[in-house]
Parts: sequence; C-alpha cells; structure tokens
Amino acid sequence: MFRKFIVEWVVAPLIGMIILCVGFFIVFKIYITFFNDPSKKSTPPTSIFQSLGLRDDVSEIKPYGELAAAFNLDSKYTNVQRENFLNKIKGKVIIWEVNVYEVARLPYNKYKIQTQSALFCKNVSSFITLTAKDELQTKFIEEIKTDQIIRIKGVLTGRSTVRHLEIEPAILWYPGSNAKSGELNFSIQNTKNSIELKCD
Repeated sequence: MFRKFIVEWVVAPLIGMIILCVGFFIVFKIYITFFNDPSKKSTPPTSIFQSLGLRDDVSEIKPYGELAAAFNLDSKYTNVQRENFLNKIKGKVIIWEVNVYEVARLPYNKYKIQTQSALFCKNVSSFITLTAKDELQTKFIEEIKTDQIIRIKGVLTGRSTVRHLEIEPAILWYPGSNAKSGELNFSIQNTKNSIELKCD
C-alpha cells in the first residue's frame, strides 16, 4: 500500500514534472534557434545588394521567346525539354522587366512577387524572392498593383513551380550613373511610368 502511494503521489508527479521541464527546454531551444537568431535581423544583409549589384555577368536570357514558349501553360514542350531549359539557365544573372500579378510579405524585408504574362506580351511567369533595401523600397513594393511593371536584377535558381521560374535572390534594379558600384539611384517618381515590358 505504501509503495503504491509513493508511486502514485511522488514518483509519477516527479516524472511528469521532468517531462514538462524537458518539453519547455526543447521548445525554448527551437525558438532561440529558428525565431530569435540574432543573425536574422529585420534589416536585410547589405551583402545581397553589394554582391548582386556588382555582378556584371548578366545573361542574355530573355523572359520571352523560346523560354516563354517552353513554360507558358499552353506550351507544346515536354517536361524533359523544360528540365533541360532549367539546367541551362541555373545560376544565370538576369535583368528583366516583369508584369506583377501578386505580392506577398515574407520575413526579413523580403517579398514574394508573382509575375504573369501581359495580354499583349506572353512573357514567362515567375516567382521572385525580392529583398527591399530600405524603407523607400519597402514602401514602393507594398504599393505595387497588379499589372504594374517593375525591373529586377536576380538569379535564376534552375527551379520552377507550376510553370513559374523561380528567381532568388533578387533586388529592384533602377541604377543611376553609379550602377557599377551597386548603388541604386532609386526614385519612386522615376519608376512609375518609365518602365515598359519588353516582348519578342
């Protein structure tokens, strides 16, 4: 009887407390590791803008023509042919004018931009992971409307989702006279009506 009392009222609660403490410790460690990492601050790392802005190995790959023909929904290309395209363009740096369809907010000053073909221009669609450099760019991105055209500089990942090419990382690209240094002479006024969609 006494042994049963000890097991039920001392040992069992003690084991429960230990399990509870271990559970809280695991949750705390997960939080620290994934959600409170000091290296992941709200300000995006300047290395993205410096490294991507300074790259001059911009590819001649265009979002129209054969690439669009391969990935548009009415394409007559096969999956094997699309895979070959993806392998060919993987890692290429591009500067494209894109027609925005949707914008979603991501952590750490990043946005997921979904693009689409315009009615008059069957360009390839894409999912772009775009990083805002500062508050001015953040304001600009969050005011983008469907069918607005923006210019981006980014890297083709060699992956696609539902016939959308994935581009990551990417930055807005409105360089001024000092474009070689990766500095952007970014002006809201100059971006609204000055960009036209290029077609084949």
